[in-house]
Amino acid sequence: MDPEEWKRLVQRIDVNAPKEAVFAAWATAKGLMGWMVFESVLIGPDGNEREPGAVARAGDRFRMGWHTGLSGEGEVLEVRPEEMVRFTMDQGAEVEATMEPLEDGSVMVTLTQTHGGSDEENLALMLGFKEGWAFYLANLKSVLEGGHDPTSGTSPTTWSTV
Repeated sequence: MDPEEWKRLVQRIDVNAPKEAVFAAWATAKGLMGWMVFESVLIGPDGNEREPGAVARAGDRFRMGWHTGLSGEGEVLEVRPEEMVRFTMDQGAEVEATMEPLEDGSVMVTLTQTHGGSDEENLALMLGFKEGWAFYLANLKSVLEGGHDPTSGTSPTTWSTV
């Protein structure tokens, strides 16, 4: 594998749900807690916590805690309502989720994650991200299409403030 390929991963999934619901799942703390994380908090540039249903805005900071015990922080870089959310994550990653409506009424979610390194350590990180995103995108599909959330019922994690 070319080391330059270690810097970027792209995954897609077709979700049979309204575009507004798919966008809210990515752009609100409440939405993220429905399919990906146990806890999510958005903090505005003024330092105040946003309501869980508030749509993220460029410049917001966030922190999340996963069911696995991991935690993360980042910054929202760009939001285009019902189209795209782009943010940074720990370890120097940048994530973009786009939502494209399809003719059948479903939504194609395309996740692109980039990471700066091109060494063996970065390869290990990207392989882990690839595996993790495959699971969470399948979970997004399951939850939004009315299915079961396999992460529900697990214990919460704790993490530090932004």
